Amino acid sequence: MNNFQNTGSSTSIMIRPRIILQLLILIIWSMPILIFPQEYTELYETMDEWIYDKDEDIFLEPGQIVEWAVIDREQSRYFLKKYLDVLTDMDPMANLQIQETDEMRVKAVKKETGGTVLYSVNAISRAGALNELSKTVLVNMSVKDIKRVLERKYEWDYINNLDTGFITGDIINVFQERNYKQCRDAFWWTHRRVDFGFFPRIILRVTPRYAINLEFGREEIGYPVNASRTLNIGLTTEVFNLYLTVPSAYPGISNGHPLDGAYGGGLKFDSPRFGGSISFQDLDFVSKGDITYFDSEHIIYNDYSGQLYWSFTNRVGKPEDEPGFGMPLGSLRIFIGTTLFSLVYGYQDENAEFITLDRSQKMMALQGLLRAEYATDMDENYINKWRFMSQLNLGLTGLGSVQFSATRSIIQWLSVSASGAYFWSGVDFLDSRLGPEETYRWEPGWYFNPSISIYF
Repeated sequence: MNNFQNTGSSTSIMIRPRIILQLLILIIWSMPILIFPQEYTELYETMDEWIYDKDEDIFLEPGQIVEWAVIDREQSRYFLKKYLDVLTDMDPMANLQIQETDEMRVKAVKKETGGTVLYSVNAISRAGALNELSKTVLVNMSVKDIKRVLERKYEWDYINNLDTGFITGDIINVFQERNYKQCRDAFWWTHRRVDFGFFPRIILRVTPRYAINLEFGREEIGYPVNASRTLNIGLTTEVFNLYLTVPSAYPGISNGHPLDGAYGGGLKFDSPRFGGSISFQDLDFVSKGDITYFDSEHIIYNDYSGQLYWSFTNRVGKPEDEPGFGMPLGSLRIFIGTTLFSLVYGYQDENAEFITLDRSQKMMALQGLLRAEYATDMDENYINKWRFMSQLNLGLTGLGSVQFSATRSIIQWLSVSASGAYFWSGVDFLDSRLGPEETYRWEPGWYFNPSISIYF
């Protein structure tokens, strides 16, 4: 009996060190979780209240990560300031590698139940260093601030859509060479549901990806608004614009002979680097007398055109809180390209038939293109306070024009703008009605258009 008890006592003594050792290993293994529970837990597993649906993410598969860049500098500054405030409250001696002036990249993940939730946030310094924000700090931030990032009611774009020639990857210097989306939304597309009157133009977004676009004139070839008696009615996306052209005169202040309009159509495309357009018009598309001409004795219209350009976008200006004078912080996009187009000259006879008398020379039809677009960064109300555009079309034979536009946003839903164009030379067309070698001098003149824009 005693031997049995001694043996059991000896066995229990041998087991205890093993149990103690196992418990010690378990405690050591669990220490990171006990001490830093959020650092080793993905945010999307713990922060379901941060879920937010975004139309642009409807095609993502569950579990797929989406990554975007915060183009809006003020949004980056606002969020990083909030982050640093929470960080210093948690650890006053923290090493502040991240600064308010850094730029942000955000990762979110698609949930099985729908919507996206925050996965991680990175900050890029001016020197190009990439630093990840602490998840421990992020989960202690205000849910309102996190949702503000996820809602993306600011200038942003997917990383693989950035201005890098469609190269997917970690582009550290992407914020020095700005994404073109800021200017694209101001001059081609819109982040609003309805954009009425700009340039003037009307954009009605019927879905997040498609819009109905109405635009007067032929701005791309140098004849904006009332310099061309045309109206383009198109289906527009962020990249393409497929449109029909109909004759239509826009009222404005002018002193010259505008291009006449005819029925036709065209296609425009615009990408971060390259863009262009093709179009045609034909007076034979309509019945006799269907078009009201500026001067039926001297009709000039554009029967075809083609354009190709290369562009790049840079950040310019300074933040409002920096001292000194200078342009407000914004995006400047430069276009360099060439345009090929044809002008047809004729008249309308007594039977309302169009009679062709002459066409523009081939060398005259080739023009160079230089265009600049500038839009200030969006403010806290998600509006660009200022937008400017200038464009130079210069032909090899001297025919050319310069045009401009300027827009000032007054409040969130209202802006005023002015645009204009000036042609410094005319074109001589042969006119057999005047004699064998007699010519008619076409003077396009100048045009000015004030307008008011309303947004919804």
